[in-house]
Amino acid sequence: MTIDIGIVLDAVLTLFFLIMVGYAARRLNIIDDAFSKKLSNLVIVIGQPFMLIGALLKNDYSPDLLRTGLYIVLIALAAHILLAVLAHIFALGYREPDERKILEFSMIFANCAFIGFPILEAALGPEGLFYGSFYVISFNIFMWSYGMIVLGRGRDDIKMSPKKMFLNYGTTPCIIGLLLYIWQLDLPVFFVDAASFLGSLCTPISTLVIGGLLATRTLRELFLSGKIYLFCLYKLLVIPLILTFVAAVCQLEDVLVYLVAIMCGLPTAANTAMFAEIYDIKPGWAAQAVGVSSLLSALTIPAVIFAARLIIGLI
Repeated sequence: MTIDIGIVLDAVLTLFFLIMVGYAARRLNIIDDAFSKKLSNLVIVIGQPFMLIGALLKNDYSPDLLRTGLYIVLIALAAHILLAVLAHIFALGYREPDERKILEFSMIFANCAFIGFPILEAALGPEGLFYGSFYVISFNIFMWSYGMIVLGRGRDDIKMSPKKMFLNYGTTPCIIGLLLYIWQLDLPVFFVDAASFLGSLCTPISTLVIGGLLATRTLRELFLSGKIYLFCLYKLLVIPLILTFVAAVCQLEDVLVYLVAIMCGLPTAANTAMFAEIYDIKPGWAAQAVGVSSLLSALTIPAVIFAARLIIGLI
C-alpha cells in the first residue's frame, strides 16, 4: 500500500495550528493553569473513553478484522518493550535522576490517541482508527505497569497497580468497545452520535492544552536547550526508524509497518506532563518534552512515514 504524504501533512499542520492557538490562548490568559487542568480532566475522563469506543464501532464486525486487531495488541506490546529498552539506553546520557526518568518515560509513551488517531485516519482511513484502538490497549497496560516502575525509581509513593493496568480511562473503554464490536448490538442512533461528538472533543482540546504547556516556558527555555533537541532526535526520528526497520524485517504487512512507524513517531504523551505534576518529577521538563516534541513532529511525522515507505520498498 502507498500512503499519500500530502494528506498526512495536511493533518499534521492542522494539529500544529491548534497547538499554536493553545499557545496564544495561554499567553492571553484565556487558558490559565486551573482551566488547563480541568480541560485535561475533561478529555481523559469523558472524551477519551467515547473516542476509543467510537473508533471500534465505526467498522462492521469481521472475524479477520478482529484477529488483526488482537494481533496488533501483541505487536504494540512488543513495540513498547523495544521502546523501553531503547529509551533506557538513550536516557543514560542524562545525569540528574528525575530528569533521566521523566525523559525515559517521555521517549516510551507517545500521544497515541489524541494526535495519533487523526494521523492514522488521514493515512490509513477508518481502519486506521480501528487498529489504533487495539494499539492503545497495550499502550495503557504498559504505561500503568512499566511506566509506573520508571517514575517510581527511588520513590516509595509511586507503585505499579495491577488493578490500574486494566481499569483506567484508556484500557477499560477499549475493552467495552471491543465487546460492543463483537456482540454487534443495535445501539440507538442517539448514543452512537453522542459518542462521536464527545470523542471529537479530544484532539482540539488536548492540542490546546499542549499549546498552553508550551506557553508556560520561555522561548529561551524551549528552543535554546541542546538537551531537548537531543531528546527529540531520539524520540521523533531515531527510535521510530529503528522500530520501523524491525517491523519490516519481521515481514509484517505493509499497513502494520506503517502503523508502527506512525505510532512510534508521535510526540510525547500529554499524560507525561500530568504525571510529572502530580508526582513532582521535573514538571517543567515534562511540559517542554510534550510541547517541543509536538511542535517538531509536524516536520518529523511525514519524514518518518516517507522513510517507512523506503524501508518497505527495500526489504
